[in-house]
Amino acid sequence: MSESPAPLFTWTGGRAREATEADIPAVQAFWETSPEYLLQVEGHAPRAEEGATFVHDRELPAEFTCTRVHVFLYRDARGAIDGLGSMAVDLLAPGVWHLGLFVAATRLHGSGWAARAYQATEDWALAGGARWMRLGVVQDNPRGHAFWRRCGYREVKRRDGVTIGQRTHTLLTLVKPLRAGVDEYLVQVERDR
Repeated sequence: MSESPAPLFTWTGGRAREATEADIPAVQAFWETSPEYLLQVEGHAPRAEEGATFVHDRELPAEFTCTRVHVFLYRDARGAIDGLGSMAVDLLAPGVWHLGLFVAATRLHGSGWAARAYQATEDWALAGGARWMRLGVVQDNPRGHAFWRRCGYREVKRRDGVTIGQRTHTLLTLVKPLRAGVDEYLVQVERDR
């Protein structure tokens, strides 16, 4: 297992590191043993290119701006992949850290891992200057929506007819204030008004 030299962040029992080309086989194996996200959100089982797609996916729609996109692996103390994540820094406005992907391994569902890993992710963003955390969750994912509400997110916008993979969804945009309120967020991010 190849890993980048330094973790982005750590917590008790885990660390997050940028994904590299050498991680593609391990990421592919992750998707094959944890296909729920792809099935529910994108409407298909893992394809042969899922590992490469994740590692290389740093592109945003043309109308989006950001200063950096992180694509990272959540690993346990032994180096096994516990989850996948991506974060766009300063998305649409300074201080908006957008969690583009947060997927836990199937074997960890219901274990409390997601809450611990998410808190470490939020702490990293806060230390990096985040004023707000932002993410999208599909309406057809009630467990995901409930998890994000427990983490302190609130819905600011609904978008109908959003195509992700082979499925069309209602996408809920959620925001969590860290250093500034939601009203200030909405002044900064016209797209979510």
